Amino acid sequence: MSWGWRKILQLRDLVRPFFWMQIGNGLKASLWHDMWSYQCPLSCYISPRDITREGHSLQACVADVIQNGAWNWPNVWLTKAPNLGLIATPIFDISRHDSMRWRDLNGNLSDFSVKCAWEVLRPRGQQVMCYEKMPLRSWDVDASTDLSQLRCSLCGSHQDTHEHLFFECTFSSQVWNSIRNLAGMEHVPPILEDIVMWFNPMANNRSFKNVVGKLLFAASSYYIWIERNNRLFKNSRRSPEEIRDLIMTTVRLKLVTFRFKNTSRVQSLLSLWKMPSNFRIYGC
Repeated sequence: MSWGWRKILQLRDLVRPFFWMQIGNGLKASLWHDMWSYQCPLSCYISPRDITREGHSLQACVADVIQNGAWNWPNVWLTKAPNLGLIATPIFDISRHDSMRWRDLNGNLSDFSVKCAWEVLRPRGQQVMCYEKMPLRSWDVDASTDLSQLRCSLCGSHQDTHEHLFFECTFSSQVWNSIRNLAGMEHVPPILEDIVMWFNPMANNRSFKNVVGKLLFAASSYYIWIERNNRLFKNSRRSPEEIRDLIMTTVRLKLVTFRFKNTSRVQSLLSLWKMPSNFRIYGC
């Protein structure tokens, strides 16, 4: 199984209480394992041995234990699990099948959607007052903060701003300067505006050079931002060389999913990236 699928399966215990069987004719909802009442699942109270000892099946549905409109619980079960006597007898609708629904924290039933699940499961923090007229500042800091005292966590010598971080900071510019030649951008200075201007004329170009350049720029921005946050909040540090290696690994893994035309320019850049000989190119 893939990593993503294993992670999804780990959510089962978390979401199971919100999947609710809405009773129709009572012939589909599992008596023991489904959530169809506040006391469910009944398997928490009655063991498989208790079930079979009284002549009942582990595959029983809700309708199997109702006779003449009332529960037919064995006395042994009621003694062991008094909660069974608190369950209201469902009113069956023989024209409607039992159906699986999503039940939110307020007890409302609805068809399942990712939105419903997210609203129930998402973490919530303390509500913070929002001031509509507060202007945005660098990094969106508090109005009382002295901006002149905010220093870049990477170099510690300049004000902490987007323009400085990408990539005028001595740390981030060292990272950028060590990889820009891999996209034929060796003459593009480590200045955010200049980098963006270099991309503008070929915004929709799917050439190898342009694709690699965009990947490098995105990966560089991401890992430098992560490094800034790690230094601020986790007190961990990595060298420019380590950041460079992370960027190159990320871009290389992405490149192997593409196919490019076989040209001398592509071959030249492929050699810089040390791509495998079976790299997917066409037009050979």
